[in-house]
Amino acid sequence: MKSHGLLSLLGGLALFAGTATTHAQDELAPATLANVVFNGVVTGGTGNAFGAGTFTLVFAADGMDYTLATAGEPLRDPVPFVYERTGEDTAEVSEPATDSTDAVVIGMTFTSATEGTFTATYDRTPAATQTGTFVLAAIPSPAPLVNMSTRLRITAGGVAFPGFVVGGNVPRRVLLRAVGPELATYGVALPIADPMVSVWKGSERIAMNDDWSDLEELFEQVGAFPLPEGSKDAAIVVTLEPGAYTAMVEGASAADAGEVLVETYFVD
Repeated sequence: MKSHGLLSLLGGLALFAGTATTHAQDELAPATLANVVFNGVVTGGTGNAFGAGTFTLVFAADGMDYTLATAGEPLRDPVPFVYERTGEDTAEVSEPATDSTDAVVIGMTFTSATEGTFTATYDRTPAATQTGTFVLAAIPSPAPLVNMSTRLRITAGGVAFPGFVVGGNVPRRVLLRAVGPELATYGVALPIADPMVSVWKGSERIAMNDDWSDLEELFEQVGAFPLPEGSKDAAIVVTLEPGAYTAMVEGASAADAGEVLVETYFVD
């Protein structure tokens, strides 16, 4: 029977993923991981586990842990995994048992943002564990799409329906803005006076906003131009599951008409 996890990866390669996020300076363990290579050195073992050797893990963004027995071979044997940060400097990876693998829990203790120690515990009889050290390394990846925008004119009583898709397999925070009055600052002659924006998934309205507030820091974070405090522009931030969405933009009253800039920012 194949032993998945550390037992079968000495000298090999596997895959470990999530999304890297910024966290407080005293929190060494990341909240999630994305495109990270886990380079481990086994220094001890109990039961029938190997007590020495090296291995490499890479956990993929599709939520699967793949193995690669030898450098240059294709990825194989995908097994789902769950990553959880359990403390400021601790985290845990768990994988279920399959027809050919043992369930395993890998506890990690970080001594820095990229280094630490681990203990892998396998659900088998007799009990088996491995201990050792690890070093994390990031995998370069293409920059994700950050912003989409379109400028259009809304007639009195009219509505605009720009759509967008949240890709991947994890929720993302999305900022949507319908900028009207502030366009006059940039030389637009007839901006809409009071736009509203709402977010829809099919026939379900998820969120809406008329007059924005308390989002200045988020505007700066994503690189959006500032809006004057108390302006009649609209902006909303919402966490969305992967899928297709529609942003509905209209005037706050049936008489509102004019130019509007509709912006979509993927925050994280």
